[in-house]
Amino acid sequence: MAEHLTNTDSEQYIVTARKWRPQRFADVVGQEHVSRTLRNAVESKRIHHAYIFNGPRGVGKTTTARILAKAVNCENPSAECEPCNVCASCTDINTGRSMDVIEIDGASNNSVDDIRKLRENAKYPPVKGQYKMYIIDEIHMLSSSAFNALLKTLEEPPRHLLFVFATTEPHKIPATILSRCQRFDFRRMQIDEIAAQLRYISEQEGISIDDETLAIIGKKGDGSMRDSQSIFDQVLAFCGKNVEYARVNEALNLIDTEFYFTLGRAIREHDVAKILEIAREVFMRGYDLQECLHGLAEHFRNLLTVLATGSASLIEASKLHREQYMSESTHFTQADVLQYMTIIMNTEQQLRYAPQPRLRFEFALVQMAKLDSAVLLSELLAELAELKKKLPELGEGIKEKGKGVKVEEEDDDLEDLSVLDSSPVDVAPNDVPEELSVEHISSENLDENLAESQAEIPAQSAPKAAPRFITAAILQAEWREALEGHEKLDAAIKTYLQTPAMVRVQCGDAELVFSADMDFVADKFVECKQQLSEMLSAALGGEVRIRVVGGSAAGGAASLFQAFVENSGEESKTLESVPELAVQEQEQISSSPTTIQSSANTSNDGLFSGKAFQMKEQAPPPPKKPSAAELHELDRAIIEHFGATEILVRT
Repeated sequence: MAEHLTNTDSEQYIVTARKWRPQRFADVVGQEHVSRTLRNAVESKRIHHAYIFNGPRGVGKTTTARILAKAVNCENPSAECEPCNVCASCTDINTGRSMDVIEIDGASNNSVDDIRKLRENAKYPPVKGQYKMYIIDEIHMLSSSAFNALLKTLEEPPRHLLFVFATTEPHKIPATILSRCQRFDFRRMQIDEIAAQLRYISEQEGISIDDETLAIIGKKGDGSMRDSQSIFDQVLAFCGKNVEYARVNEALNLIDTEFYFTLGRAIREHDVAKILEIAREVFMRGYDLQECLHGLAEHFRNLLTVLATGSASLIEASKLHREQYMSESTHFTQADVLQYMTIIMNTEQQLRYAPQPRLRFEFALVQMAKLDSAVLLSELLAELAELKKKLPELGEGIKEKGKGVKVEEEDDDLEDLSVLDSSPVDVAPNDVPEELSVEHISSENLDENLAESQAEIPAQSAPKAAPRFITAAILQAEWREALEGHEKLDAAIKTYLQTPAMVRVQCGDAELVFSADMDFVADKFVECKQQLSEMLSAALGGEVRIRVVGGSAAGGAASLFQAFVENSGEESKTLESVPELAVQEQEQISSSPTTIQSSANTSNDGLFSGKAFQMKEQAPPPPKKPSAAELHELDRAIIEHFGATEILVRT
């Protein structure tokens, strides 16, 4: 393993990062691809004149550069081209006294004058070894002029000159510099690699520490060996030679992994009271809210990993916690975990600018607890497919039972209606032709009617319950909710119903009467009468007739555009009940090329009994210029029929 620096006679303290700095290529942790390439280059004498070492902090960039300097100048290299660390050249480099290895901080020596001095000194040969090496750290901090001044020397350096540039931001280095160098990318170190190195150091130092604590330190180091070793020194200063997991959390003010398991269970069980207690504990202990949310997101990420892969191999945690994740993942679904992670990510962004961070933090936790469990669409479709398969079986079973079977219908009052009800039921459909008759259903002729109806019903259809009789009281209480809540209701009708000044409504037994003073409003209700009747009948469970008073039905001026639309479709067309008075006034007002012959007789209330009349085309009369009132009525009809929202109106 690595040879390390020893304390002087005065027992001066040396930090772990310096004391246990790697001295050979084999000692560099986590960067085998770089170490092997450089060692092979030294062995084969194919040493490049410039290298760029790129990577995050604390992963061995400068350390590797020093090892390379020792390897090319070592007086007694090993068979693997490793430096001996004993000769004068290696000793001078280890102690920082070598005249042939110059380390420069690019952040503080970034001007053109500094590069000019480097160029003047670079032409001199090395003092002892074969190569003179310049190690420039944070090379990206050089100015543009300094980079330009370095180009010539970097392109055609002397044979004895080597450059090693270390940086964490290679995108800031000009392409002209990058193209003249060999680039090596250093990786972040894994937690297991850091823990293994700290374990070795602990054994050499005689320190007692458990694997869970080493994993916590490695995780806190965020892939940096130097950061992890600094945290290791802090833990030793607090705990001494005997390091315990609980005391490490206290020393570093870390949130225990068990805390996230407890919080995850509270979210899963929708326990808001427990969540508020946990949030209070977070504030009382002074935990950082961003760090808490970050840890919670990582906790759910680990659960998602187990759910997706079926194993805990991708989780950076101790063996005990990996087993916990395996057991805890059985209580979650991937969809639930994704919802939780989405809320956490949004909260992390919002928490930075929240005037009350505690309130925002608690709200996010409660929001996760109140989420309902997600159901996959594929599962719902599978259940629907199963139900669809069972429907024919259910229909056959109901048909075999025959008469005497009661069909339960669920309505607002949860009433049970029976097919065998002996009370008469009046069926009064809207606009029933005369040739059809409606009979009362009673217990005497029930068997005969039931047998005839079953013969007409398809084999897979279930028997229907008899419709109820809609009284005026029922209609008064339920008609508005049934119509205005219907999604297919015409927008104009809905607007008229919400304006009492335009439409008046009267309720009777199985009949709803709409009265309107304006013709175009009444005509709209006449047009939608059948649709309104079907909507009310379906919603209330019984037949409801619609009657319109006003407009064309009351003898007012009929819509000119309506006559145009009706006459443009076919030569002869059967119309529903139209008052005779309206027909006469229509002939007087409009210039329509048709005459109406009707044989209908009106009743006491001015309505026809339902017989049809015919419209036959005759020779058109001479053209007549329409009046202003007729043009105004025509404009309104056009707007109403085509649903226009804006149109030029004649004045």
